[in-house]
Amino acid sequence: MLMAPAFADTSALDARVSTQSAGTVNVPANTVLTFGGYVKADFIYDFDQAQGDTIFPPSLTIPESAANDGGFRFHVRQSRLNITTTSQTGIGEVTAKIEWDLFGPAGNQAVSNSNLFRLRHAFIQTNGWTVGQYWTLFMPLSSYPGTVDFQGPSGILFVRQPQIRYTHQVNDMFSVAFSVENPETIGDSGGSFNGNDDIPDFVAAVRAEGAWGSVDVAGIYRN
Repeated sequence: MLMAPAFADTSALDARVSTQSAGTVNVPANTVLTFGGYVKADFIYDFDQAQGDTIFPPSLTIPESAANDGGFRFHVRQSRLNITTTSQTGIGEVTAKIEWDLFGPAGNQAVSNSNLFRLRHAFIQTNGWTVGQYWTLFMPLSSYPGTVDFQGPSGILFVRQPQIRYTHQVNDMFSVAFSVENPETIGDSGGSFNGNDDIPDFVAAVRAEGAWGSVDVAGIYRN
């Protein structure tokens, strides 16, 4: 007797797959899951001073060992991966995102060039609230210029902080935001940290935006 294999009706699944947009997959509970990121290779030659795989932040002291005749450095540490979920819930849309790059501890260049993941962002957003690790509210993110170097331009504020933030859109032009943030940042004494902060950072910001451009005003209260 010949037995023919039985196949389940896949019409419903086929219909669901055909409605997917590129780069996203529907998951249960009215949630869209998105994977993002990129692969980037950097090819560096330092003239007269080895600064490593990025230029040092201005607040850090360049060690004497960095002074030499320069040299080559190739790496892919700026490559990154992120996962974002967007869910339709009873309280409105809820977005969660987590992102890593490869600027964790570096591996042995002589063996496998391994690099560990480093956390960049990990936050949840809904109804104007942001909870988790994201750029500090004090940083003018929308006007941050793009640079070839990973550290960005010298002298500009650059820090990601665990925080609780609320943003309110007043009208089409103005928005206000308040945040309570982790107080630890690099100091001005060669990268030292103060471990005795007894209050968090309190940040407030006002933003005006239109066809003419944008203006950000922010203030911070900290110990």
